[in-house]
Amino acid sequence: MKKNKAPKIVAKSFIAVKNSKIHGRGVFVKKEIPKGSAIIEYIGERISWKEALRRHPHDPEQPNHTFYFSLEDGRVIDANVGGNAARWINHSCKPNCKADEIAVDGEARVFIFAKRKLLPGEELFYDYSL
Repeated sequence: MKKNKAPKIVAKSFIAVKNSKIHGRGVFVKKEIPKGSAIIEYIGERISWKEALRRHPHDPEQPNHTFYFSLEDGRVIDANVGGNAARWINHSCKPNCKADEIAVDGEARVFIFAKRKLLPGEELFYDYSL
């Protein structure tokens, strides 16, 4: 885990959640985002894996769909509880974003960064590393 200050995130007006052709909902660029920019923080309730397994699935009709992000310390961020638009970013093996876990004041936080310049209309993707 990188140790840093929290990065400055682009304004919320730079992205929007919309229907995705890939999978249900997705996050799309509204205003050009420069390469390396922090786009959004992946937030939600921090829980143990044991609790994550107890809660799974959130939706019995979609048992393979979760809003979990595994942290290096063994905990999980459950974006189904207190999450934001980051939970709608879809997976790609050729992503245009990356997720980095950064220690801020001793707490693990996850930020989504642009791997390249992102243009209006593009859907955001990162590799879930599953």
